[in-house]
Amino acid sequence: MTWLVRQPGETLAERAGDQQRILAVAREENFDTLENRVLRAYCELASHAARDYLELNRTKRLTTRARKVDAFGRSSRRLARYLADHGVRLADPGVTPNFVLQHNVNYHRVWTSWQELLDRDRVLDELWRWQGRSWEEFCTLAVVVALAGIPGAELIAAAPLDFLKEQNRGSWISHDNPLAAFYLPQQKLIVEVRYRMRKPEKRLSDFAAPISIRFGRIGDVAGFLGNVVVWPIWAIQGGLIDGELTELERVLAIGTKANILAAAILRPSRSDEHCDFERSKGALCLSLGTQSTALWMGLSELTHLFTSTLTPGDRK
Repeated sequence: MTWLVRQPGETLAERAGDQQRILAVAREENFDTLENRVLRAYCELASHAARDYLELNRTKRLTTRARKVDAFGRSSRRLARYLADHGVRLADPGVTPNFVLQHNVNYHRVWTSWQELLDRDRVLDELWRWQGRSWEEFCTLAVVVALAGIPGAELIAAAPLDFLKEQNRGSWISHDNPLAAFYLPQQKLIVEVRYRMRKPEKRLSDFAAPISIRFGRIGDVAGFLGNVVVWPIWAIQGGLIDGELTELERVLAIGTKANILAAAILRPSRSDEHCDFERSKGALCLSLGTQSTALWMGLSELTHLFTSTLTPGDRK
């Protein structure tokens, strides 16, 4: 239209010129529309939901419901592959629905079902996040207990723990920092346990360790002597990861500027009767149990790490 009004002449025929041609909108067929992107995204999620249902109900695979779910999952995968082959991309969560998605009966059903599946995934993501935070809190209390196991350790201060009736961003306890402070008379040291500091030290914050332990001498104006950092990592399968101790040693090598002298990674154990660990100087990879042998052995290994780090001969 902009081109047309700029042409000389008063009528459409005059503006079309000698060749009687004008510019017009060229329409090309394209499958990559918003509604087709939503359809493909829905098919992807629906096929995953069908697979999850069949995995959880293996003993009911011969029922009519399971067969319908299996057939629906297969159809969803075929349609998702068909749309992908025709260049249809996946819709991003949070897109604004267009007229077709809002008012076309079939596409509106797809839109509504896609939103329900997205909400289901958000709930699952929140549950995984809560598990991770719960594991962090358990490991924090385990660190406090392990420090209390150092011979002669005296608890001189502890922040009150409030166990919440409802979670707050995945956390079930409320506390101040430092969480606990110990006096070690044999080593003549003060040890503080800090968990999820709101304003951590700048150099320590680069390592993103939710649990940190710092220690120093009483009356020493030079400040704290060093830090021990702990990373609790939740994994439902449990056990250690191959090569993680080597990675932890590399982190320790670059942690000298932050005065990190020791570090530990805590993962859940595969069973309550067995505790796996790998240890080198200043580094510990440990699978910690929640009860029985795996718990007591894990606490013993943590106490050994803290004791060896805080040995008077190692601190000048």
